[in-house]
Amino acid sequence: AGAGYDAVFSEWIKTTRFDLALYLSKKINERLTGHLNTKSRGVRGLPLQSLKFIMNPAVLVEIGMLSDSIDGKNLLSEKYLQAIAESLANAFVDFFNGIVVR
Repeated sequence: AGAGYDAVFSEWIKTTRFDLALYLSKKINERLTGHLNTKSRGVRGLPLQSLKFIMNPAVLVEIGMLSDSIDGKNLLSEKYLQAIAESLANAFVDFFNGIVVR
């Protein structure tokens, strides 16, 4: 009985965690795109081994490429970094305000 429960619980955690991570990713994408006035490269699900054993929703956010001339310049700007921080903070507020527990 324990093995069946563990399998169901494990699958529930994996599915719920993925759904919440996807929802959080979309909120982050919306805020960054709106606040930074940049083009979105979209939200994708990837099998990231480093996040495999985390039970909570987890996302990896790529802000830009230092090797790109425009991104590199922006990433050295305090104003741009502040806008990133505000966008991420607001995305987390949106995320937590949008969760409905049933």
